[in-house]
Amino acid sequence: MTGLTTSDAEKETLLSLSYVAGMTSYVSWANIEPVKGKFDFSKLDSDIALARSHGKKITLGVFTGKNSIPDWVAGDGVRMWVTSQGNTLIHPADPSFLTLWKERVKVIGERYGNNTTVALVTLCGPAGTLCGPRYPELPPDVTYAQLVSAWTQVADFYSQAFPNTYKNLEVQLSANGYGANLPVDLFKTIAQNVKIGPFAEFLSDTAPTSSSVTGIAFATSALGRDWCGFQMVSPLGDKVGSAVLRGRSFGCGYFEIYAADLKQQGNILSAL
Repeated sequence: MTGLTTSDAEKETLLSLSYVAGMTSYVSWANIEPVKGKFDFSKLDSDIALARSHGKKITLGVFTGKNSIPDWVAGDGVRMWVTSQGNTLIHPADPSFLTLWKERVKVIGERYGNNTTVALVTLCGPAGTLCGPRYPELPPDVTYAQLVSAWTQVADFYSQAFPNTYKNLEVQLSANGYGANLPVDLFKTIAQNVKIGPFAEFLSDTAPTSSSVTGIAFATSALGRDWCGFQMVSPLGDKVGSAVLRGRSFGCGYFEIYAADLKQQGNILSAL
């Protein structure tokens, strides 16, 4: 799992490890389209070439949430809202954003949809945090039906743009008493033969449990899907192996692991 500040040298080091299957390349919408209609895919292209040079795979994501939105979007008719924490986000029920984002997903798909190094694409939309349908807070005028409708459309955008590439949709809790109902209901709208599976960013050696709200939601969303995955909640040290085994207990085989654990827990990870 790389970040915007991960150097190419560090990526080279991690990709050379035998127990590492690939890397992530997460950028923001502002990174790739700082000016409307003028795209800069240099970072994604560079990371894909780096992964390919090592015979490894890559996961792509273009974030649309906090600190990821181009300055020009608010002036282009997209409705925004400000959280109690002062973060400016796209209103989750705004149809103008969906029209705009459908065009961007199509452009990204035309560039990377048939790239055999790209193994996975993260579904991003009118996010509550970084990318997916995780909402610690919601605007007062949005309804649950609008959330489901918006994200169902987002899933369709990505399915059209990346029909043959695996895609992940985040499983998390949402505000307004919705709990983890949103991802569960979203997966009900997605046909089983579509290459979309659940993904969660909170794997540890103790969580999720099969009886927790998020654990039940994740297992329900994964039912019948041929893909699911987790990101570690943080560097876990010698507990990282137990975390991977916990993730495997949900039937998952994809794990995003922090650099520190990849370098320092090689004996544990290579054995797995």
